[in-house]
Amino acid sequence: MHRMSDRASVWRIARLAAFIAFCLALAPLPLRATPGPVPLPPVKPAMVAASSAGISPPKALAPTEQGCFARLTALGAAFRPLPPVATAKGCRIDTPVSLSRVGDTTLSPPATLACETALRFAEVSRDIFTPLVRDLKGRSIATIHVAASYACRGRNRRPGAKLSEHAFGRAIDVRALTLDDGTSWAVEPRSRLNPRWTARLQRRLRAGVCGPFTTVLGPGSDKYHDDHIHMDLARRRSTYCK
Repeated sequence: MHRMSDRASVWRIARLAAFIAFCLALAPLPLRATPGPVPLPPVKPAMVAASSAGISPPKALAPTEQGCFARLTALGAAFRPLPPVATAKGCRIDTPVSLSRVGDTTLSPPATLACETALRFAEVSRDIFTPLVRDLKGRSIATIHVAASYACRGRNRRPGAKLSEHAFGRAIDVRALTLDDGTSWAVEPRSRLNPRWTARLQRRLRAGVCGPFTTVLGPGSDKYHDDHIHMDLARRRSTYCK
């Protein structure tokens, strides 16, 4: 008797479970939530340590360096500070910058110079180059074409020669100008008696930068400077211009 009762109970439970399963199958599925951005996992301590390994903190600028940057900015120069340069050959620049523009005049390509040299050239561009071109042609300078700036090499690219001032970011060579009306002017050998504006500009530019720069070389000084005007800040007792 008890065995029949137990079987009936089991049968009733089975039928109830089947009914519940059937009802659940007919019930509508819940709406899925719209997928959102997947949150990134938190940065692991090991990843934080690895990201800063081997990276030195930015070098604090000395007051003189801060002053140089501030004066360049005041002149309307566009420039970018670069990492210090130091090579096994002895080439070195402690505070290099990439100078790309002075006022409305673009440098092509941008010149890599010691900040002091960049500042001097920006002053020369504003106070000598621009007024001379305005006086002789009534135009402004759109582009100053740079023949050379920083280069870790000997003087005149001769093997074994003493390091050039270019190797210390203290020199810049200018080979040509483009005026705002598209007129081009290029450095080349010209007679001192040539009355054309191109020759007068070359003579007056060369004379004007002698003083602000301690060394100035151009066509006629030697075979290495026939197509550009070299200006540098070599440490001299007096200026050398030829």
